Amino acid sequence: MNLTVNEVKNKKDLKNFIEFPYGLYANYPNWVPPLKSELYALFNDKKNPFFEHAEIKLFIATENGMVVGRIASIIDRKFIEFQEENTGYFGFFEAIDNQRVVNELFEKAEAFLKDNNIESVIGPMNPSTNEECGFLLEGFDSTPLVMMTYTPEYYIRLTENAGYNKVKDLFAFHSKLNEKLPEKVEHIYEKVLKRNKIKLRHMDMKNYKKEIETIKILYNGAWEKNWGFVPMTESETDKMAKDLKDLIVPELVQFAEVGGKTVAFMWTSPDYNYVMKKLKGKLNIFTFLKEKKNIKWVRLITFGILKDYRKMGIDALFFKDALDTAKKMGYTDAEFSWVLEENVLVHRAAKVMGGELYKKYRIVGKDLR
Repeated sequence: MNLTVNEVKNKKDLKNFIEFPYGLYANYPNWVPPLKSELYALFNDKKNPFFEHAEIKLFIATENGMVVGRIASIIDRKFIEFQEENTGYFGFFEAIDNQRVVNELFEKAEAFLKDNNIESVIGPMNPSTNEECGFLLEGFDSTPLVMMTYTPEYYIRLTENAGYNKVKDLFAFHSKLNEKLPEKVEHIYEKVLKRNKIKLRHMDMKNYKKEIETIKILYNGAWEKNWGFVPMTESETDKMAKDLKDLIVPELVQFAEVGGKTVAFMWTSPDYNYVMKKLKGKLNIFTFLKEKKNIKWVRLITFGILKDYRKMGIDALFFKDALDTAKKMGYTDAEFSWVLEENVLVHRAAKVMGGELYKKYRIVGKDLR
């Protein structure tokens, strides 16, 4: 086996790195091909503000001229500073089912981190917890929703054999929107609204820039020291606002106000992965506009509640309002994801709203000292 692992140095290497998964997953019907144009932009340090506080090294494994694996080694200084731990990431990992290939990929990725005095590594981060992350652990029988991953079952085995252990599991809950919510939920909803004088509203697209700024403040303020969290920078928020403007459904983005102050938000998105499967890696506006009308699932992607307002029942209000709104708009199913395995309060809220745990994702890690 003539195996080599080399750093991506030129356009041809980058093309091989980006296109490798499209062949690897040819027989995996639940895999969703990402848009190649978005991947090229993601790895462009002039277009992606992530590079303002991070460094990424890409490596590809080849055997007799054929690509058999890839990996990224990532140093995110924002994570190191905010979490106060000298940890790097690995990400964008893909490989054939071969232990030697995987071992040599990790050896290269770890060497870069060690050369930069990084003491431990976690992943996969693609390229951080603000994007896609984790190996699929349970739920291989269905397609992942927007911004969630799909990976082969053998990845966990190969990475464990390479010295990696579980760091954190992430949960996803599924809820059928055609099922009537329990009467006690309706009662609690009205009671919480009145008792705490909470006002719910949806996103105002006429004041889009201001709304995005509010989300950034709430997101960065509400998540605080949560596991894996990295606050978004001004540049990253601006890019997100630009990228998402045509994809946001304002009725599915909620804000909660208490005493005139906005204290929480939740963002729910249609499952654009449904369309991505049709596009097969290449953007076609006609196909996108045609197929997005057929999306039936939504994903409750993220929400943030400022610390002093977390025990008022705002999360339950958000869940109910989002599910009711999505149902009225013709959606049939919802996913709550991802949720940290130890976040029991959100687990309970999801289950009260009819949610069932149906997928798990795993972050793994290794001590490099």
